[in-house]
Parts: sequence; structure tokens; C-alpha cells
Amino acid sequence: MNSNSRKSGDWWLVTGGWGTDHESPVTSHQSPLFILLLLFLISLAACAPAPMDPEDRVQQLGGQIRCPICRGTSIADSPSEMAREMMAVIRDDVVAGKSDAAILEGFVARYGEWAMLQPRAEGMNLIIWLFPATLLLGGGIAIIVMARRSRKETP
Repeated sequence: MNSNSRKSGDWWLVTGGWGTDHESPVTSHQSPLFILLLLFLISLAACAPAPMDPEDRVQQLGGQIRCPICRGTSIADSPSEMAREMMAVIRDDVVAGKSDAAILEGFVARYGEWAMLQPRAEGMNLIIWLFPATLLLGGGIAIIVMARRSRKETP
């Protein structure tokens, strides 16, 4: 066989693999680690969320915004004309490639924090989020204190 007629990938066949003076780049103690890393990367890719259909994304975003007419209903569930207009704005923003956070921030900037069905837990809203837990904890402590006092008073 003429050396000029060999293909560039034939060196593997001519040298007999890695050759006698070269070691494999993956030694025996590294191969389980390599296999584990490969399996981890494959499972990570399998767990990645699939891209949402634009209309599903519009519905999901609309479900987070309060209808200004229906009070307590999302714009995705509201039959009002204003809710349909707001959904059209979301649809246009999704088509324009805006992120979910940017779309929601736009509604908060225009209508205020009230526009969100589930307000963020920051600032004055944090007090509203923490109040039920604080009330429950305070009530539990009051019951324990009253129970201990009643035990001490009874002979």
C-alpha cells in the first residue's frame, strides 16, 4: 500500500491502536468516573424542560395577572374585553421574544403590584406574607402559656 494513498484516519490501523509507546488517554481508574460524568450529562439533558408552545406560555403568564374588572380572576380566565386586550398584549410580547420576567414587569409598571394575583414577598407585601405565620405562632405560644398557667392554678 502506497503511503500517499492512505487516508488521514488510517494511522490508527497502521500503528495498531495507540501504539506500544503510548498509553490510553483514559486509564482504568478514570473510566468509571468518565462513565458517571457521561451518564450525569445525559440525564441532565433529559431533565431539561422542553420549550413551551407560545400559546401555552401566553396562558401561563395570563394566569398570573389579575383581571381589573373581575377582581380575583386571572386575565386568562376572565371573559371581559379588557382581559382579552391584556392577553393580546402578552401574546404580542411573547411573539416579540420578551422574557416572562420582562412581560410581568411591564404589567407591574403599568398597573402596579396589585396586578399580580400572587404579589411578590418583598417590602410591605412581606408583612402580608408573614402575618398568617406570625399569627399562628403567636396563637400557639398563647395557648401553651395559658395551659401552663391553668395547670399551676389547679391544686
